[in-house]
Amino acid sequence: MVKSGITKEEIIAWGGAEVFNQALAMCNAGDVSDVRYDDEKLEISGKIIRENGWGMPVSLTLKDRGTVKSHCPCYHNQKLGQICPHVVAIAIAQMVIEMDDEPEETAETRQPGEDAPGEAAEEEYIEVPMKPAMYAYVSGSRASLSIAVDAWYGDIDFPAC
Repeated sequence: MVKSGITKEEIIAWGGAEVFNQALAMCNAGDVSDVRYDDEKLEISGKIIRENGWGMPVSLTLKDRGTVKSHCPCYHNQKLGQICPHVVAIAIAQMVIEMDDEPEETAETRQPGEDAPGEAAEEEYIEVPMKPAMYAYVSGSRASLSIAVDAWYGDIDFPAC
């Protein structure tokens, strides 16, 4: 499979953290479907399932230096010219698909002397407290509110989606 190579950081830069969080909520709700990447056109396309069941077609074209041209029929994209959560949602879904398609490492594919995942030397493990410190980051306005919850294990931060 040919990969688009997009990263979380690039996707956040397209529309900002608030748009990314809205898009992530769409992905988590299962509102994104039929995502595919066309390597010749450098285009990611898919559908956003609306409340009425209609699959709204959405796509984006990857441009130079991590920029994109978005194609979405929504108000934010058409009238305001902004990267909308719909476009970001299909990009997130494509990134997840690419992550899921990475082959599992087996004993046959490892180099001689290389540790398997989970078989690292004892000194490579990081000792962390058992109970995390939980933090919630709230942003937006009364009309559009988003929250990100993180679990901190010592100096290690994990999103608690």
